[in-house]
Amino acid sequence: MKKLLTYGKDETVENIVEKTDVSVKKVWNDNGNQDGKRPRSIIVQLIADGTEVSGKTLTLNASNSWQDSFTDLPKYEDGKEIVYTVEEAKVENYDAEIDGDQKNGFVITN
Repeated sequence: MKKLLTYGKDETVENIVEKTDVSVKKVWNDNGNQDGKRPRSIIVQLIADGTEVSGKTLTLNASNSWQDSFTDLPKYEDGKEIVYTVEEAKVENYDAEIDGDQKNGFVITN
């Protein structure tokens, strides 16, 4: 909260911080895990303006239907909109392709 002096009296003005969410969905293109190599879960790292955000990861697995969201993220930093992306931690025997954007969500396909 900021305190402002206006026309000789104090007023408290709330400093509103705009927030955003980034959704992520995992899609497997492995014929229903026909080779039995699919991991039980994957880790997705949040990236803000090209830099990993420390402590901001999601674990996707069958129990959350391979989807989740990073929530309550700041939308701006120093007056500039933050560009969020995601990266998947390397999954052995699979190559990841990431499509989408922060507004519509990301889809990671292996």
